[in-house]
Amino acid sequence: MSPNQAWAALIAMCGYVPLPLTGRDYLELLPVRWHRITERGIRIDHRTYDHEVSDPVRGSPPESVAGRAGGRSTTTPTTAAGSGSGCRTGN
Repeated sequence: MSPNQAWAALIAMCGYVPLPLTGRDYLELLPVRWHRITERGIRIDHRTYDHEVSDPVRGSPPESVAGRAGGRSTTTPTTAAGSGSGCRTGN
């Protein structure tokens, strides 16, 4: 039995109640990458993201800011987005 067939059998037996997702739910579903925030900001795929909100954790290793927004960045399928950062192309 494939995973899709198992899921279909489970839904047929137990039912399904769709729940609308909130904005926070969508953020939690985005993939997460941890980055060091340098004096120039965060560099992701030839783009630099920088904002003054990242100043308190600038230069810290990503592990030391776990749980804070500073070192965590999420990417969407079409663009890269740093946590609260403004985009600046090039160096």
